[in-house]
Amino acid sequence: MIYRLILKEEAKQDINNAYLWYEEKLEGLGERFVNELDSYFKHIEKAPKSYQIRYLNFRAAALKIFPYLIVYQIEENSVIVFAVFATKQNPKKMPR
Repeated sequence: MIYRLILKEEAKQDINNAYLWYEEKLEGLGERFVNELDSYFKHIEKAPKSYQIRYLNFRAAALKIFPYLIVYQIEENSVIVFAVFATKQNPKKMPR
């Protein structure tokens, strides 16, 4: 079964902020970030239970190249992404 991926507005903002930050550091780096993120989103749509529950009922997928977690929940046939969280951020900002 392929799940439907839903990005909350907060997650979209996280992605946009990270993209802009990486592009400011090096042209094309933001695009690499988005490409890695997209590959993880595709994997999560196909197999959302392959990542463990880390925070209450939230699952988290850690990117390999960039220091980010994709924080999501599975609800019926949907995967809801609540945050794309920089691991260097304050953990109190994580969705609960």
